[in-house]
Amino acid sequence: MAEREIVITAPETAELKPLRADQPQPGTPLADGDVEGHTVVTAVSPGTELSWAFTGKSHPCYPGYAAIFRVERIGAAVSSINVGDLVFAIGAHRSFQRHHAVDVVRIPEGLDPAAAVFTRLMCVSATTLATTTARPPAQVVVAGLGPIGNLAAQQFHGCGYRVTGCDPIAWRRERLMKLGIPCLPAVPADDPAYKDHVELFMDCSGHEAAVLAGCQIIRKRGEVVLIATPWRKRTDITAHQLMHAVFHKYAVLRSGWEWEVPMPPRISSAAA
Repeated sequence: MAEREIVITAPETAELKPLRADQPQPGTPLADGDVEGHTVVTAVSPGTELSWAFTGKSHPCYPGYAAIFRVERIGAAVSSINVGDLVFAIGAHRSFQRHHAVDVVRIPEGLDPAAAVFTRLMCVSATTLATTTARPPAQVVVAGLGPIGNLAAQQFHGCGYRVTGCDPIAWRRERLMKLGIPCLPAVPADDPAYKDHVELFMDCSGHEAAVLAGCQIIRKRGEVVLIATPWRKRTDITAHQLMHAVFHKYAVLRSGWEWEVPMPPRISSAAA
């Protein structure tokens, strides 16, 4: 069967097309350290792919965010992965995958691939978890409980932080509350139980009002991390309002850049 890939050919237009000839094909020679196999499932990013690529202006576009595939061949010097393994990779939306072995992760036995592929979304906030100065049981607030915010709240909750989620959509809050994580419809900027006590505020909404509220709610020298992309202007909040809050709270306002924690380094056999 001919291999296929998803191509965004025009704004809001995606097509399933034959895999480009210049891409790795099944059965062709493998480089040392490579593994390959057919795709089981991929995940679409609601931001990077749907908001940027699907509605963007650069076409054709060949998107890819996360993939699970079953290993069918392994190259020389691969010892960590076996034929038959299900593995995760930052792979494209195509029927066939080939990646370096150091860039894939074996999925634990019994884990549904359709759930495992969301590891990629967990990686977004995992960078903040690795870089924040806040330590458990610090008080953490997450604004915006879509896929990224939901998983961020679960990660920090699982690590012992006291997490509160905020989102105006009731069913999003209910999903987290079932897991024992308290949720509110809005950022409690004036609530004495939160104001001046929050050590870390993560904005997963991309809404400037939430960011301003985060700068107002944190304790002095608390962190406000911008994880979501601000795709469009939503309010008339001014830069002065934000600067005022940052200045008077000595706030650390920073990006939630996922790649601040780099991918594993490759070590050549000559250097090993």
